[in-house]
Formats: sequence, structure tokens, C-alpha cells
Amino acid sequence: MLFRSVAVLTRAAGKGHREIVQMLIDAKADVNAKTKDGSTALMVASQCGHFQIVRSLLAVGADVNAKASSGDTALIGACRKGHKEIVQLLIDARTDVNATIDRTGNTALLVAIYNGHTKIVRMLIDAKADVNAKTDTGATALMAAVDPVGQTDVVQMLIDAKVDVNAKDPIGITALMKASSVQLPNALSSDIVRKIVHGKTEVVRLLIEAKADVNAVDFYHKTALERATSGGLTQIVRMLTEAGAT
Repeated sequence: MLFRSVAVLTRAAGKGHREIVQMLIDAKADVNAKTKDGSTALMVASQCGHFQIVRSLLAVGADVNAKASSGDTALIGACRKGHKEIVQLLIDARTDVNATIDRTGNTALLVAIYNGHTKIVRMLIDAKADVNAKTDTGATALMAAVDPVGQTDVVQMLIDAKVDVNAKDPIGITALMKASSVQLPNALSSDIVRKIVHGKTEVVRLLIEAKADVNAVDFYHKTALERATSGGLTQIVRMLTEAGAT
């Protein structure tokens, strides 16, 4: 049976209509057909968290590495929404864990970090995701974990995975520099500010222990110590100076 619109299968997959998806599969629907934005049924089901549908689509040969027009893959969509069981399904199906979103260069690892999905970060690292990959703007996974809130668990995972703690973005900024400064909206409560400062302080400690260069300078000749001093981050200033920052 031919279907006039690929939206039939994609819509059913996105809505979680498992029986309808199976009926369409049995009727020989093209599981790799794409909508106008390049999405496939697998991408939509993965992002929407429909585990059984994802498994059914994979079982009949859905392309695990297909890309939408944006560059999104099924894995990236699942990572964005935090669907860890689906992430594991896709990894087991040999998805490319280092595929990038075309317009940004973000990988699944970066997307998981940006969205705070720590368990998925662990899964991706275990699947050999490139911890040193850079986005189109030069950001790394470590930089993403450091700023704006300081994800200490993720930073430690990346350090354990031998991330380059001294990688720089195009203007020379390192993860340590980002961790040594706090730029927050005035509307945040004092409790939230304290938590963020505490998180960044812990990140600075981890980076110093991992031999981050405390005297690295960016293209404007600013160091981590200057940033911490400007922000009045007393404990970070103390840690940096004790580590040899000048």
C-alpha cells in the first residue's frame, strides 16, 4: 500500500499510537520517509519518548542516523528531552554518537549537558562520545558543563574521560575562566545565587586538581583570577592564588 503523505506514519509515531504505527509498518509504509522538515518517524518518536514505537521502527530497519533539515538525529532529539531508555536503544542500534546539528555543530553530548541530563551524559561518554568536540562557536562539552551553573558531576565525568581542560574557544576563553566568573540576572533570589556560586567554586576546584592552567590568558589578556576578582568571588580568588595564579 502506498501512502500519499509521510505525515501519516510520522504523526502516529509522535502521538504514541503504537497499534496504528504497527498497522502502517505491516502495510509496508516507508519507515524512512521524511516530512518537509526532514523528520522521520523514528526522530519524532524518539523526541516524544515513545519507547515501544522506537523499538518497533528500529526492528524494521529505520535509519538510526537519518538527519532532519536542521541536522537533528533521533539521538539528539532523545537527548534534548531526557529520554534515557530511548538513548540506550539508539546507542545499541549503533547510532553515531558524534553526529552534529548542522547549524550549530552541537553533538548529542553537548545537547544533554545543556539540558542537564546527567545520566545521559554518562551513557554517551560510555558509548565513546567525543568529549573534546567543538561547536561552530568553539564551545566544548566542558565549557557547557561549567557555564552558567556549574554541573560538578558532569565536569568530573568529563575529566575522568580525559577531556582537554585547557581547550580554548575562538577568543581564548577556557573552562576555568568561565567557572571563575558569574554573570547573573538581578532577578534571581539570593539562595539561587549562592547555589550557583557554590557550584562554580566546586568546578574551579575540580579543574585546578585536573591541572588546568591557572595563568592562561584570553585574547583580551584577561585571566581566571581577574574574572574572579572582578566578580568578588573570594573563595575562587583564594583557590586560584594558592594554585599559583598571578
